[in-house]
Amino acid sequence: MIRRIADETEAEVATAVAGLSLTAVREFSAEISKRLAEWGYPSAASVRYDRNELDIIAGDQRRSAHGKGVRAVLHAAFALALAQFCIDRELPHPGFVVLDSPLVTYRPPDQAAEAGDEPPEEVVRAFYRDIQDGFGGQVIVMENTDPLDPLAPDALDIRFTKRVNVGRYGFMPAVADAGPAGSLANEG
Repeated sequence: MIRRIADETEAEVATAVAGLSLTAVREFSAEISKRLAEWGYPSAASVRYDRNELDIIAGDQRRSAHGKGVRAVLHAAFALALAQFCIDRELPHPGFVVLDSPLVTYRPPDQAAEAGDEPPEEVVRAFYRDIQDGFGGQVIVMENTDPLDPLAPDALDIRFTKRVNVGRYGFMPAVADAGPAGSLANEG
């Protein structure tokens, strides 16, 4: 049964890949490269999407072969580029992207991270500037550090406090009283 599902998945992927034109792949790759260049990512011009590997290729390596910080930045670029690609071409997309910790672990590929190091300030500034000025949809960024510069006046910055009575607890609301066995009481 498991093998049959795996075979069906491979067939579905092969069909999807065959239907993805080289022109679309080139345009999508250009969108990823443009975004990474805006952020100051090294060798951004050579980054591309490989439709056969279904992965981003950066520095002649698949995204999955990089460290977690580079993977996070490449994933953020992929998600934002895909959304912008769809928005620009009026293709189906919800119009928003959620990014979880895209920068906190990032260090340029040629630099080793030392304990306590922060991501490069110029990358952090460029990232937030780009998503505010160069993205046509909404972005929800959940990050463990604050933006270095003030956000645009129309941006909403919410700090999660993890305290029930102070500010906002977290992305999902805190459950004050879960009732017996952790379930919510039926109020109907």
